Amino acid sequence: MNTFVRIFRPVCLAMLTALVAACGHQPVPQEQRPRYDADPRELAMGEKYYGPARQALGGDYETDPALVAYVREVGTRLASAAERRLPYEFAILNNSTPIAWALPGGKIAISRGMLYALDSEAELAAVLAHEIAHATVRRSSDDAPASRLLEGGAIALGPVRPPVPYARLYLPDIRPVRALVTKRYSSAAEIDTDQDAMRILARAGYDPRGIVTLEEKLARLGRQSSADDLDAWTVTDPISDERIARARELAGRLGSGGDAGVKRYRDRTARLLRAKPAYDARDEGITALAKGEIPAAQTAAARALAIEPDEPRFHEFQADVDLTLDRKESALSQYQDAIRLQNDYFRPYVQAGVVLVDLGRRDEARPLLERSLALMPTASAYYLLGTFAELEGRTDEALKRYQAASDSDSEVGRLAKTRYARLDVTRHPDLYLTAKVQAATDGTLYALLENTSPSSLYDVRIRLERSEGGEVVEKSPSYTLPSPIPAGKTAMIPMGKASSTDPNELAHFSIVVESVKAVQ
Repeated sequence: MNTFVRIFRPVCLAMLTALVAACGHQPVPQEQRPRYDADPRELAMGEKYYGPARQALGGDYETDPALVAYVREVGTRLASAAERRLPYEFAILNNSTPIAWALPGGKIAISRGMLYALDSEAELAAVLAHEIAHATVRRSSDDAPASRLLEGGAIALGPVRPPVPYARLYLPDIRPVRALVTKRYSSAAEIDTDQDAMRILARAGYDPRGIVTLEEKLARLGRQSSADDLDAWTVTDPISDERIARARELAGRLGSGGDAGVKRYRDRTARLLRAKPAYDARDEGITALAKGEIPAAQTAAARALAIEPDEPRFHEFQADVDLTLDRKESALSQYQDAIRLQNDYFRPYVQAGVVLVDLGRRDEARPLLERSLALMPTASAYYLLGTFAELEGRTDEALKRYQAASDSDSEVGRLAKTRYARLDVTRHPDLYLTAKVQAATDGTLYALLENTSPSSLYDVRIRLERSEGGEVVEKSPSYTLPSPIPAGKTAMIPMGKASSTDPNELAHFSIVVESVKAVQ
């Protein structure tokens, strides 16, 4: 089915002699580290995008550590049967959409929603093997362009969105990732990937028919999704009958009888399945909150927490509801509970920081916002930290923070652009106020001033100069405009008279902007 997402996040890369990365390891001497069968650029790309992608799509699911370990165990077993030595990593996304994807270098994720859709360990192995097969496609290390190195794969069974409306505030450059999400692979390429995955399953001791039952299921689920719901993260190409037929054919040649693990999968996912009504309630509550249906959102938050009180996303959602009701202290407490339960997801740090700023507790907000940036750069965190720096007189830092936030196509990004310009205009007035000389037919010289900044400019002081041979030979007295120049507007100020209207003579005159201020 469909195509294949590429995403990001630097998790701790442990160099296991098996092929899988794990955290909490002791440093391994350089000469003892395994040599990976990959272009260094490929590995670097996987590390660069793995973390932010997981953050953007809900963060890691950690509420059931045993389930997380189980998925990694299955992934490790499959990785040992893969053709390429890569620093494989496996994570569960805390996202209800049934998706799975692979990034370069063996960085693989499967969503909580996909786990709901499966019925056996063989099907879980089939999903992971399919992504491993995408990650193990060989490329030339000598001439492969970066765009080709960022290759991976994804399975998406419906609209893939961040679980909260935060996407426009994300600042990492996710254009390469979105390009991969929307990339469609040919039927032949997908059949080849399926067959590589089935061979991995067979070598790992799994029943290769897991691919067949998986694809039959994905085909049914894919037909149920609405194309009208798709967004930039989504790609859904239906699984063809030919593809399923080819999978059945190869499964017959490889033979059956491998490990299916139906009971084992049910046992390992039992807690997740019991908690499904809670996640359903939270998803419904997010929709209700977005529509302004506050009582429904309150009910959903309470129901979710009653079923699974240790899920940090439920505390986070309860905080969102409280914040909508202007219960700031209660919201802050819930965001802090979310952080306590999971300290590596960016959003509650940002939101708690926002609440603390609103409560006038800037010093407490600062470390939370800084921590959020380490996990997932957002315009909100950069903007607020920029305001702190500006208030404290650290203009250079404020400019850097505002510049970073201004990369976001959002209201916060636009505010950051305005504040950046207001601070920077006094240093570089020529960047925000274009000044040209214009002559009338009677020889009167005018300063034509255009304000290209997002703020009104005032205390604009200018002068007229005449140059000869590259040196200034005459200056007019400085002149301060009596009125501000609004953003996007022009002003025309008489500055004197030329002795000749000859264009060659007029070319010696210029307007110099001496100083300017921006309206707060």
